[in-house]
Amino acid sequence: MMNTNTFYLSRNLDLRVLMIFAESSSSQRAVGLFRSMMVALLVFFCGMINAQEICDNGVDDDGDALIDLNDTADCLCNVSNDVTSLIPNPSFEDYDCVPLMPGMLDCAVTWEQATVGTSDYFLNVEGGFWIPEIPMPAPDGDGVAGFIACESIEVIDDLGTQDTVAYLEYIGGCLLSPMLAGVEYTLQMELAGASWDGATGAGVFYGPLDITIFGSASCPQWPVIIESDIAFSSPCPVVLDSWTELGSVSYTADATWQTVTIQFTPATDIEAIMIGGPCDMPDDFILNPGGNVVFPYFWVDDLVLNTTASFSSIVEEGSLCLDNLTLEANPTDDDIEGYQWYAAGIAIQGETDSTLAFSDLNLQPGFYQVVVSLGDGSCITTGVNIELPQAEIPELTIEPSSGCAPLTVEFSHEDAEGVTCSWMFGDGADGDECNTEHTYTSEGTFDVTLMIIDEDGCAGDTTYTNLIEVQGILEAGFTSSPEPASVDNTEVTFFPASSANITDWLWDFGDVPPGSSTEENPVVNFPPIPGLYPVELVITVAEGCTRTIVGFVTVVAAGTPTMPNVFTPNGDGDNARFRPFELFPGDWTMIIWNRWGAQVFSTDDIASGWNGDDAAEGTYYWQIEPRGTQSGEALSGYVTLVR
Repeated sequence: MMNTNTFYLSRNLDLRVLMIFAESSSSQRAVGLFRSMMVALLVFFCGMINAQEICDNGVDDDGDALIDLNDTADCLCNVSNDVTSLIPNPSFEDYDCVPLMPGMLDCAVTWEQATVGTSDYFLNVEGGFWIPEIPMPAPDGDGVAGFIACESIEVIDDLGTQDTVAYLEYIGGCLLSPMLAGVEYTLQMELAGASWDGATGAGVFYGPLDITIFGSASCPQWPVIIESDIAFSSPCPVVLDSWTELGSVSYTADATWQTVTIQFTPATDIEAIMIGGPCDMPDDFILNPGGNVVFPYFWVDDLVLNTTASFSSIVEEGSLCLDNLTLEANPTDDDIEGYQWYAAGIAIQGETDSTLAFSDLNLQPGFYQVVVSLGDGSCITTGVNIELPQAEIPELTIEPSSGCAPLTVEFSHEDAEGVTCSWMFGDGADGDECNTEHTYTSEGTFDVTLMIIDEDGCAGDTTYTNLIEVQGILEAGFTSSPEPASVDNTEVTFFPASSANITDWLWDFGDVPPGSSTEENPVVNFPPIPGLYPVELVITVAEGCTRTIVGFVTVVAAGTPTMPNVFTPNGDGDNARFRPFELFPGDWTMIIWNRWGAQVFSTDDIASGWNGDDAAEGTYYWQIEPRGTQSGEALSGYVTLVR
């Protein structure tokens, strides 16, 4: 007689195990062995079916080499802190064209150059516009946006008129859904700022700036046109009735990515936003601080905008350096069932309180998470990256920063008490006193590195690029009289000038006799032939520095306008304009170029001349020529502007 038994097992998926065996009175041992084998087979299959990742035991339960939260197939929360951003394409990863140059933000899907100021799109894919000055790694993916925030730049229109105007760029776009009036919102974003000249970083840092978000009740036609009475200016959007300032955060650029947060409550529903500099820009945010032609520049990435209630957080208390760091879970939900802490996605056994005693557990820097279990069966995952902090570098004072070799420089900074310092002076020497001095014996420009350990035991360092300039080149020049000289009187006397104590003079007059001189005020007779005659002066000062100055003597024909070779628009009213020595009526045009060949001024009013406003000290090339029916010959030469 044959008996048939069928077993059915189901757990998460259907498994049918069919056991068919025959029992016979003559084979009881075989039947027992067969039954034992089938039981073992059932246990094996049941184990395979039951193998599922347990998300808080630090064990790879299902054998897929992924432990706890790293096994995202089994251990995802129903609710997470990956807040959905109301801003589409928040990390600039989606694009419908690859930017090849600045000013192509509209290549990023849904993003716009919000105003006429050309904000930029950087995309680190093959052939995309990307620069090495962007701090790496980028916070999220291959795309970031950038904008300028500048209080004043100098512009020259087609007529040579100079204006100082504000220039602000904004990134903007329309939201996926409106922000509602009366509801508090949070904008969290990654921000990095520095100075940029359009090609390379320039090492100039500015003070704090209020990075600002503006909102509009409707989605506009981009770019938003903001009328201005001043050409080239790009003001902030609050001059328009449809835009309002929502909120801001004070941010100090340090050429690294920082997470910044703005919280605000709109008074009306908002459908579109702009992000950039504030309406009230600080005075030091100018185009060329210290003579460097650079822009205050900001990169932005990973913009998460939603209601404040959508965000959870981990609060850090204490410090790794003091060995007293704790992490505190700060969920926004009140219906809390429990907590579990994780390091790199793996559960830390026994850490089920809202507080993680980080230092007491001798935990190391890295990525930590807490899973907060809620009463409805869902959970919230919040993460934080714990990094070993660097000590804050105090503000450095140096005196002097430049001069002739040997140059002794005093280095000091505030709040040095309790701080250990180590210096690298850039010329191979070092020091270990916080307030110290160092003597530079060779000419050059030197970077200085300061490394400190603060009173909390945290270490930090910074390098000040091109901090010290040791030079043999001094500020000096010379004048001559008369200038210009007339063919009727070519006897010229020279007068050197310098703020330093000159000990030696060496003049070179080229082919004009006597050819050279070591006198302080030589007198030279130039040929009675109109033209420019080069003169070179090498001076030596008591400190041992030397400088070579090159100038020109102008000899003009009788009746030709005579122009000075130096003028000083320093506010004292004396020799303040570059124009003919004598009142010279008639129709003449005057054009001024700088030493790079760029035109900086032109006028048809030669009697009024050039006041040199906003021009840097230095030598400029000029040309005057008659206009219309005016008789006379064109004349050119060089003039030195000294303030």
